[in-house]
Amino acid sequence: MNKTLLRKCMYLLIPIAMVACTGSGFKKTDSGLEYQIHKGNKDAAKPEIGDMLTVSLVYKTEKDSILLDSRKNTTPFRIPLSKPEYPGDIYEGMALLHVGDSATFLILADSFFIKTAKAQLPPFIKPGSKLKFNIKLISLQKKADYEKQQKEMMDKQMKQMAEMKEKEQADVQKYLKDNKITTTPLESGLYFIDVKKGKGTQAATGKKVKVQYKGMLLDGTVFDSSEKHGQPFEFNLGAGEVIPGWDEGVAKMKAGGKAKLIVPSSLAYGSRGMGNIPPFSPLVFEIELVSVE
Repeated sequence: MNKTLLRKCMYLLIPIAMVACTGSGFKKTDSGLEYQIHKGNKDAAKPEIGDMLTVSLVYKTEKDSILLDSRKNTTPFRIPLSKPEYPGDIYEGMALLHVGDSATFLILADSFFIKTAKAQLPPFIKPGSKLKFNIKLISLQKKADYEKQQKEMMDKQMKQMAEMKEKEQADVQKYLKDNKITTTPLESGLYFIDVKKGKGTQAATGKKVKVQYKGMLLDGTVFDSSEKHGQPFEFNLGAGEVIPGWDEGVAKMKAGGKAKLIVPSSLAYGSRGMGNIPPFSPLVFEIELVSVE
């Protein structure tokens, strides 16, 4: 979580009128930030720039109409403590807190929207008016610990990805062996197997092609087909309208031809997968090129 979350808050606003704030009962920092500490815990840890903060954040108008309430989130609201972007901003306010502290800060609406949210002041917000930020600092994670944690998570993800890629290669080799396929892969890793040579127009980049197809996982599970949709599928070849494996494979066909494509995940849906296609899944397609225009 980072400061972009604060910038997204503007989309939750409800158009209402605002009135001038008196700031009664509030103290001021040297920069002019108005604040009021409701619960202090001076013996607890205090954040430094770069620390990851877990906070309860509610901000609202001066008439107490709530614009954002992080307590409704299913996950904790976490944000790194940044250097103030301008005197009296919300980051200066959070830097005043100790773990367990709760406080209210008054922030100029113009400054918050323009400088923090990086957006225009909404038309229903009066220039020069203020927003109320009620913040409780629940916990903090030191910058070094957070960075270490992130690195460990990244290393774990990279290891998992490497293992999945290795498994993918092994699965493809097993599929080739089980199906007695000896075709050499193209430089991209695509396996193109001519089933029936076409006698019609050669497919080429920029041409509109029409195909009948069936798409399967290596275990034979069909995840899509033109039969399912009741008609051939049309697309512009080489325009990026289909997965790269299709653009490359269909370009090797002539109208009337049939081919089998074994598409590595790098030419399909990669590490993210798609629908019922798991991440790092090589795919098998049976394709008939109906026409080329």
